[in-house]
Amino acid sequence: MATAYVQNLVSQYVKKLFKSMSDALERDNDFSKMDVTHHLLAGFKASMSDEMMIAIERCRKSCGGAGYASMSGFTDILA
Repeated sequence: MATAYVQNLVSQYVKKLFKSMSDALERDNDFSKMDVTHHLLAGFKASMSDEMMIAIERCRKSCGGAGYASMSGFTDILA
């Protein structure tokens, strides 16, 4: 639950930062915020992807043997 809360807070911050960067690009052709925004988005993507894979694996394991069956849908995601 704490992870989801933090991810939500970070996503709100990143959205504001991205909008600020987009506005600066349109208004002044200012690329100064692009570097920071790129690094934050890349790190956020890696973190979210890792958390998603952990959650899918946890769901698959909680289904027992049925989690390994292709009809569960978990095996298609992990392949």
